[in-house]
Amino acid sequence: MATTTSTARDAAVHHLEQALATGIKGAARQAVKTALDVTKRSGDRELRNLDCDRLQPGKRVTDPACPGLMLRATKTRKFWVYRWLDKSKGHQVETPLGDYLSAEADRIDEGQLTITQAREKWRPLRQARKESGALPTAAVASANVPTVEALVRMYLSEYAEVHKKPSSAKGDARLLNRFIVPSHGSMRADQFRRSHLSAILGQLREQGLKREPQKVKAVVSAMYNVACGRNSKMEFLGDKKTWLPPATENPADGISLARHEPVNFKPDARQVRAYAMALEGLKHGAMLRFQMLTTTRIGEAAGASWSEIDLDEGVWTIPAERTKNSTEHRVMLSTQALDVLRAQKAASGSEWVFPRPNDDEQAVRADAATRELAGVREAAGINPLFTPHAVRAACLTWMAEKQESRALRDRVSNHLTGDTAGIERHYVAAQLDQPARVAWQKWADHIDRLVDDERSVVTTIRSEAAV
Repeated sequence: MATTTSTARDAAVHHLEQALATGIKGAARQAVKTALDVTKRSGDRELRNLDCDRLQPGKRVTDPACPGLMLRATKTRKFWVYRWLDKSKGHQVETPLGDYLSAEADRIDEGQLTITQAREKWRPLRQARKESGALPTAAVASANVPTVEALVRMYLSEYAEVHKKPSSAKGDARLLNRFIVPSHGSMRADQFRRSHLSAILGQLREQGLKREPQKVKAVVSAMYNVACGRNSKMEFLGDKKTWLPPATENPADGISLARHEPVNFKPDARQVRAYAMALEGLKHGAMLRFQMLTTTRIGEAAGASWSEIDLDEGVWTIPAERTKNSTEHRVMLSTQALDVLRAQKAASGSEWVFPRPNDDEQAVRADAATRELAGVREAAGINPLFTPHAVRAACLTWMAEKQESRALRDRVSNHLTGDTAGIERHYVAAQLDQPARVAWQKWADHIDRLVDDERSVVTTIRSEAAV
């Protein structure tokens, strides 16, 4: 039987190739080509359970008998997708079908599909695609329940980016797109359970990450509360009511994490010196030095653009949407900070003060700088608790020791406390511009003296050793 089938297929291929050789044009030619492709493909080896079971994380396998049907594998799961060309968008789209169910599985979870079941689910989607040129959304997920990835997009675009501070919305996007979407994006949102989230958080803890598990749990909890209508700002949904059935389980409910206790670390002069000297020669050293001189937050320094900086006046104006307290911050630049900026200006034509090394159309990532710093921390003798943010504590402590007022310290750090909070904020800040400029210059001079004194000591020791 197999020989007869093979012979018939070979004959069909031969006749179709001869038909193309006649030079037919238009729709007829396209129909013959399609028939030829299908006939050739039908001779390929059929997808087997063994192929699926052996699929390694990061790999994929297609079903020769079902164009576009594909099985993908991650570290935690394998899932079926239907890959098709969306002509209206000009790119390939992957429609999730469900998780893979092995023939050797001891149990069956909701949404899992064998090869046969995946093909059955693929067939009407393929037909709808051929007839309409698009894929009806109702055919994608039962009861119009979105996938986790679709829910993330709705949460970010319709809620976080509208109702949260830009920096907070950006943080939500980073956490969801980095830790949730890659492994569970194709899963139906109502099937993403506590066990799935617990596994993700456990992996983060195993990697030694202390704050990330709490942040991921918090953003997932917020997303599901918004999606199910359990949020005080749900009026933005209008007639849509909710994205998920109100009774949908929140995956974050019932998950307990150890509370992270912030470390109150105040670096001394020796530690400030070691840190300042370690920045020399680093790929991101200029940005970290600029952040140190201006005592800003690392995200503010990393995202600085030339449109925010007035080199002639020596002022860097950080817009409210880029600050933690949503208040505009005018940084009065020291001569050392201006030197860093002028060197950056001469080295790059980017709109960003500190562009990425391999892409000057984007600002450098703050975490890229901290990772580079981590690589030299031990060799440079930098305290493990000394982070770029610790520079702010070091500066404020030093200023307090110099008897600078609380109002001036708040002005430099952009803190809304004491007499700099409330209606007098902008008035007081403006009045303190000149004192703040003097304070920032003294701080920069202090850093330089620490480094210069250390170099003088090293030079003296080397000279005495030579004698």
